[in-house]
Amino acid sequence: MPVEKVNNSSDLDTKVPSCLQLTSIGQLTLTSDPSHRCVKPGAFLRFYNLRALLQKVPGQLPDQPEHLGFHLHGGTVYGRGLRSLPAETPDLLSLKSVLEKHVDLDEHEEVNDGTLLEIWYTPPESIGAEENAGPAYTVQTCEHNTQRITLAQVKRSTPPLSCHVRARVKKYLPQQLYQCLKLFCSKCKTMKDVPDDSAVANIFLESARDNQPCDEQWAATSSANSREPGRTISMHVSKDMVGKSSHMQLIFIEGMTLDEISVLSRDHKNLVPVRSENSKMTRMDLTAPFLFSGKKRYYGCKQCSRNTFENPVFTGVETWDEQAVAAVLGVQMMQYRFLIQFELDDVTDTIEALLWEDAERFFHISAVDASGCQDLQDRIQTIMDTIQPPESSLEERPWMDFCLSVYTVKDNDRNKVCYQITNTEIVKQ
Repeated sequence: MPVEKVNNSSDLDTKVPSCLQLTSIGQLTLTSDPSHRCVKPGAFLRFYNLRALLQKVPGQLPDQPEHLGFHLHGGTVYGRGLRSLPAETPDLLSLKSVLEKHVDLDEHEEVNDGTLLEIWYTPPESIGAEENAGPAYTVQTCEHNTQRITLAQVKRSTPPLSCHVRARVKKYLPQQLYQCLKLFCSKCKTMKDVPDDSAVANIFLESARDNQPCDEQWAATSSANSREPGRTISMHVSKDMVGKSSHMQLIFIEGMTLDEISVLSRDHKNLVPVRSENSKMTRMDLTAPFLFSGKKRYYGCKQCSRNTFENPVFTGVETWDEQAVAAVLGVQMMQYRFLIQFELDDVTDTIEALLWEDAERFFHISAVDASGCQDLQDRIQTIMDTIQPPESSLEERPWMDFCLSVYTVKDNDRNKVCYQITNTEIVKQ
């Protein structure tokens, strides 16, 4: 590896180790300073004001490259000299810890300068013996024929890139897992939080207050007064659907509260909340769901949906699912997505990687199903508690194999490198 010439000795702090072990007293010419006479083989020394020079070795040919040499001047002026380090020195304890962790030495094998330099300077290019401590908690499902690399190597790579890594989860966000469920518009690429129930309930209350039933020629309407003064509850069904099974009907609900429509949706597949405006039916504010189907709620994108719907056509639809309802209402439906940020650690480095596009594959759980099922939400929590057990240290957490996509995005007119977990699944137990 080429080495840059160092002109200032203070720069050596980042280029050479701050302490070396003395293995042969004959390798050094000590000054007459009495403090140096206590130096013995096996001691650790700190060098002060060490100079780095490019020089030729004896007998070297003119066209051969120069070698980097280190020179320690005699005397103690200008901060020169060396000092034997006490056993409790923090730098020495750190160095010994690194040696014990990464160097497997025989009982009678010596630690020489070459070993020290190799361990002190060189970042680990593999995770070490720990990576084979057991099976990983995840598997890669991609067809990339690529060798596993470290996170340090990932950071040095040039995007775009797909690579394989093995790491542990240092932490993840959000910690409250209900917050990882997002709404995503595939048309404008907007992603937002699922609206809070209290905000949605207020929209229903405002719509239901002093509501007067709308009058539509295409609809058969049934109305009843609620227990609250001034509130009328109406149900509208297309005349083409009258007489059909309720599971085949698209029912428009007007004047109900959020709690009331949530209870009613347990027995009816497709409930569309609407309000009256100048005696005409119009959609609720799209902050609220545009469709209730069992325990599931579906939301629309305000930016990409039509403002109103008039004279909807209900014929020719064999099955009323969320896609068909959205098309009739002119709604650009938002998709449920999981979005989690992991901080990964593999000893060599750490990176922050997003899990979202392949998150359903990762958990083996559909985001829309999880939105209306507490059991599925509990299953995700169990998985996360296995990845990062509460109160656990990093070393106690399982190793995980990931396929990472490395790419760039524009951020304030600058390219920002991002990492995303793709083609990775939790191992089925």
